[in-house]
Amino acid sequence: MSDNQHDEEPVRLPFQGPHWRKEPPEAGVVPLRLQLRPGPFSVEVTRSGVVFGRHSTADIRLPLPDVSRRHCSFICDNGRWQIVDLGSLNGIFVNDVPVRQAELHDRDTIRIGGFIFDVDLSAAATASTMNETMKRRRAS
Repeated sequence: MSDNQHDEEPVRLPFQGPHWRKEPPEAGVVPLRLQLRPGPFSVEVTRSGVVFGRHSTADIRLPLPDVSRRHCSFICDNGRWQIVDLGSLNGIFVNDVPVRQAELHDRDTIRIGGFIFDVDLSAAATASTMNETMKRRRAS
């Protein structure tokens, strides 16, 4: 993936819940981009507590029968993202390992039912570097 692809607006999944809005990142939350494999679609998570599931009330709707109504949630705590299984029938997999909860790292692979996502935290690394630079400038 080239660097300028990260600057482009992510292509929205056609099945995001009707109440989903692209909002600026929540305070203290670094952006998490999940690239659907294969294909051009990605999800940018900018707030903690986003729920992925099959039900229409899920923040991100994944309409396959092997996805539970409320399958999993993405939590950001101190700039670190975690995926948490919400009691789904088929579970979640990070790097092909079944987990109930796991911290996410750049280039991890997540499987939720028949959906496979690649984790892209490069925007988070950029934000962290910018924050450190700003802190140093203020201190000097």
